[in-house]
Amino acid sequence: MLGSIASAFGAAWALALAHAWLPAYLRTQLDMSPHAVATAISAISALSLVLLLTVSPLVDALKARGVSSRWSSGAVQGASVCVAGCAMAAFPFTDGAVVRLLLIAVAFGTVAVAIPLHYVTAAEVVPGARRGAVFGIVAATGTLPGLIAPFVTGRLIDTADTASSGYTTAFLIAAAVMLLAGTAAVIAIRPEHDARRLGLLHPTTDPEKGAHT
Repeated sequence: MLGSIASAFGAAWALALAHAWLPAYLRTQLDMSPHAVATAISAISALSLVLLLTVSPLVDALKARGVSSRWSSGAVQGASVCVAGCAMAAFPFTDGAVVRLLLIAVAFGTVAVAIPLHYVTAAEVVPGARRGAVFGIVAATGTLPGLIAPFVTGRLIDTADTASSGYTTAFLIAAAVMLLAGTAAVIAIRPEHDARRLGLLHPTTDPEKGAHT
């Protein structure tokens, strides 16, 4: 559960920045026209949509091959947040316009994968009668960056020597949050192990270890 919340938290931090500050960054720091900004935001949204449409078939295919949920969905959501965090840390220091825009797309677009998957992994360890209440807690906790990230970013920009340095600091903080959250998700999400320990699965062969437990 903590791993699922962590992945959602890291993803929500990037999404909050995308909604609140990315258009202003593209306009004021990269000198893009309003039309170009709208095109870039649309391209990032399109990338997120493509990933959302492909992640479910990918997870199903991996599970059909006997891959455990820990790796087919848990590691995927954690890795997506980590990859986005690496791109977030890199693009402020990239000079090439095309490469920078590609990194921005990865930083703000790939995290969308974590949002549906964190509910999938949480559902595997929560009894059906309790899922409504638990999902409410998970959603509230995982989306806290929607309140925190825009405020923190605004304060950093206002108090920095230049707007550019403020944006850079904000993106580096976001990258650190995302890398920590994604790593925590990869390590902590083990749905089959936890479900079996809670008595939600009968003893069987552990797909993570390949041995009878």
